Amino acid sequence: MAKSINDISFEVLIGKWGAGQTRRDKLIKAGYDADKVQARVNEIVALDNKICKWAKKTCDSGEYKYKVWTDDSKTHQCPVCHNLTGKYKGWNCIGFAWACWKHGGGLPCKCHCGVIDNGRGDRMIKMTEAEATKLVQERSGLKEVKVIINKKGIPASDLIPGDILLYYEGNEYTHMLLYVGGGKIADSSRGHTPQVKYGVKYLQKYCKIAIRYIGKTPTPAKNGYTGKIPSYKLVKTNAEVIADAVKWAKWIAGDNHFHYGYGDGAHHNGCFFCGTQRLKRGHGIKEYEYTYCCNPFVGAAWAHGGGDATAYKMCHECDSWDFGTDEGSYHKSKLFERVSLNSLKPGDVLCSDSHAALYLGGGKVAQAGHEDDNEEGSKSWKSSISVGTWKGYKRAYRYKGSVNANRPLSHGEVSARVADLQKFFVWYGIKITVDSIFGGDTLDAVKKFQKEQKLTVDGWVGEKTIKAMKAVKK
Repeated sequence: MAKSINDISFEVLIGKWGAGQTRRDKLIKAGYDADKVQARVNEIVALDNKICKWAKKTCDSGEYKYKVWTDDSKTHQCPVCHNLTGKYKGWNCIGFAWACWKHGGGLPCKCHCGVIDNGRGDRMIKMTEAEATKLVQERSGLKEVKVIINKKGIPASDLIPGDILLYYEGNEYTHMLLYVGGGKIADSSRGHTPQVKYGVKYLQKYCKIAIRYIGKTPTPAKNGYTGKIPSYKLVKTNAEVIADAVKWAKWIAGDNHFHYGYGDGAHHNGCFFCGTQRLKRGHGIKEYEYTYCCNPFVGAAWAHGGGDATAYKMCHECDSWDFGTDEGSYHKSKLFERVSLNSLKPGDVLCSDSHAALYLGGGKVAQAGHEDDNEEGSKSWKSSISVGTWKGYKRAYRYKGSVNANRPLSHGEVSARVADLQKFFVWYGIKITVDSIFGGDTLDAVKKFQKEQKLTVDGWVGEKTIKAMKAVKK
């Protein structure tokens, strides 16, 4: 069975078909179109040159250092994608390798320091090439990849520049790096100064797995944005919903614009980001207030941080979860399950007979306070929505849903697609932090973009705004 032009082209690159006229004659004799093979070889070489050129430039700049993976989420992130500075301006070995593919080659792969983590890497050496390829495809977001496994070590002659390599010592996966040709590699490692280094000697005995991109070179729009445009589709796993709800709660608790509000002094059961019940019902209020009482605060975390469609609908309609008894809404809801107070995890909802809070882990909760906290100027005004210790709660509930919804991006949202939106604005020329939080700065950026593109200036990123983003050229 004849091989594809793509497969033959990679064989040409590792020298299996010779060179010059000898190679051409062999290809023609074997029934292949030599011109098409050469054209594909040229495409692959051009892409690999871009990847390696970016790796060299990044390493030689001296700006980036090895970054140790910790519980701090910024140590997992790519400094280029997220505009990170200081101690966060660098990668671990995994993050650097994938950054070379994404930022050097323009490949639409995931770009962070955990695309192939240690546990999965160790399993790959025990898999078939097909099984390992499937795993890499799932983890990287790229379908056009191939995994090559040689438990005795892959010779440099079998590699092409741009291959991502996994190093093993025994059966333990210890390192990831980029092959740059000529028996050399580029990587981010503790052992180098500078710690992101180009041109280190390749050691065959440790390299037992190679990951190769075998797809076409992406063709960016002319002078247009080549990154990911945010989607009208919001999709989150259970873990992502919980993590983003917690992130939202921490954000609001740390922003002194937001305070506790209850009763006549504020908008009970209201949400700043949706518009409040009292505002909708005409109580003479002309602006949304930065206030939450305890339960609407927790509900808004699931609506705007987590992105859950049911919570979003309730929040937008100014309803809230009832926590008062075991027969309350959390107890009845299909979105939550009762869990033991002895087995708490971040994101669990804690309830007493008169209060609700979101558990953050480590004995801490995010909560909207009570008593006189809604009185401006009171001692607790600036800390009435805050992070504190938890005590006195009788029940705990754990979110068990996920998100698959269509809706615009809006002020208050926390999600990966907000990060995509922020990256676009950085490219567009608006200074903004890429943190996945649709806060005030992001709202201002959206309105500025809408005004310049002659759209309705409402701060909502719907289909028309997304279409305009795709059409922008520079």
